[in-house]
Amino acid sequence: MDLCQICGAARDPLAVKCKFCGTAYTLTKLTGDVYIRALQKILINIDAQNTASHAAERKGLDRRSVLEKVLGEDDSTRSSRRTSADAKVTALQAFAMPSDLECLLQFLAFCHGNAQARAHDDLADAMKDAWYGKAKMAFTQLKMKAMANPDLLPYISDFEQVYGLRAKQPLSRNVKSGLILCALGALVFGALGYMAKLEHDGKTREIARLSGVVTKVQDSIAAGQYEVAESACAEIQWTCEPGKFAEMVKQYNQTRETLIAQIHAAKQNTKAK
Repeated sequence: MDLCQICGAARDPLAVKCKFCGTAYTLTKLTGDVYIRALQKILINIDAQNTASHAAERKGLDRRSVLEKVLGEDDSTRSSRRTSADAKVTALQAFAMPSDLECLLQFLAFCHGNAQARAHDDLADAMKDAWYGKAKMAFTQLKMKAMANPDLLPYISDFEQVYGLRAKQPLSRNVKSGLILCALGALVFGALGYMAKLEHDGKTREIARLSGVVTKVQDSIAAGQYEVAESACAEIQWTCEPGKFAEMVKQYNQTRETLIAQIHAAKQNTKAK
């Protein structure tokens, strides 16, 4: 079967040019620009056909919902965009690769530029992956040709880190979002853990402080130093985030009142003697 030299589509013997990419069948010298223009035409035609189909579907709809007006895109528009994106990805993957060095170099640069474009949603992300795959194919062919023609290496060395054997394929938008969420989750849990540690340390220090004060009051009562004991009792008060440790506040208030009562009883016993 006779095929188009550019896009690989079956050639119509009655046509003078390919109905898919528009390339003239009589063309004898192929250039990188020809390949690029042919591919661009295929992608533009897909968008045009899809836009026309979508417009026909929406014809007769006079009103749009409030949500559609706010978002600027309804379900049918989103579906239309997805159909167009899927068709373009398929066309890009099936597009025939050039074979000569000049065409391959231009084609690699063109595909690489599209592969590095910023994706704004999952549909654009799918196109980026398709461009990346096409650029990698062009780079691989050039790398194989460079084995017999080392002079080619300087022209493709800049692409080695992106498409070479040790290159890592760019992460998709969904994977990046997942990694960002994981990182944010780790930060949140880390912050919560740090706050919990601070809270625990503060509670421990407060308990140690109050235990020391209670011991001092008890020793002062035993030694008959009631004034010292009464003065120390004023320090028996929970001060570490009292709103969070209401039970501890209540517990040490009761302890203070109990010790004050013991001091008064001890004073009375001393006077009675």
